[in-house]
Amino acid sequence: MVEISFDIDCPVIIVEITLEGMSTKKKISCVLDTGATMTLIPWEIAYVLGYDPHLSKEKIGVITASRTAYAPLITL
Repeated sequence: MVEISFDIDCPVIIVEITLEGMSTKKKISCVLDTGATMTLIPWEIAYVLGYDPHLSKEKIGVITASRTAYAPLITL
């Protein structure tokens, strides 16, 4: 079991994670969302991990405050 400490005064829980790509690993900070069904990462991080989101054949709808945006779906 892993224990993660966080600041109880912060409105969101920030965690450090390691993403493992095709050729490298990358540590990033992200917001923990216990209700999320997917994880979004910046395109720049996908490129560093060896993925090109432009080559994804599958798109997924992401509901934002103003509309539904469609983003490439990749599996890490």
